[in-house]
Amino acid sequence: MGRYSVSAGAVVFRADGRLLAVQRRDTGAWVTPGGIVEPGEPIREAAAREVFEETRVRVDVGPLTGVYQNLSTDVVTFVFRGRPLDDREPTSSEESARVRWLTLAEAFELMTGPFATRVSDAVAPGPGQPPLRTIAEPHLMAAKSAVGPPAGGSDTTYDAGRTGG
Repeated sequence: MGRYSVSAGAVVFRADGRLLAVQRRDTGAWVTPGGIVEPGEPIREAAAREVFEETRVRVDVGPLTGVYQNLSTDVVTFVFRGRPLDDREPTSSEESARVRWLTLAEAFELMTGPFATRVSDAVAPGPGQPPLRTIAEPHLMAAKSAVGPPAGGSDTTYDAGRTGG
């Protein structure tokens, strides 16, 4: 029986409602920042570290907005809502070819379904516990084909005032 990897990330919203997105250098896919939790590292700290490593933006990690299990890759990802701690512009890194602040419409257009779902969950968390979603997607980090936004996509702007810690 294999072991699961645990990863952490954040959907980071600026005061104007735009969200932080990374275009991966290896696949060209647009994703929310995140990555593997190091041994002994608290999950929230891992989310903040991964966002900084990929974008050079320091963030306040807020509430958990979803847990995502990928049966094809044996990865469980904890995603939080966050906000930047300052007005520093993001910059690319070894892993990111480009980093941008996207509108929700742009995010839904550029991101694959699983990442658009993470954004949706962070925008409008449901009552009670954050969702636990299970997928079987071996190519989660692949770039999205030009097929338009996923079902349920929205052009609304997120109310950044809800990003508490």
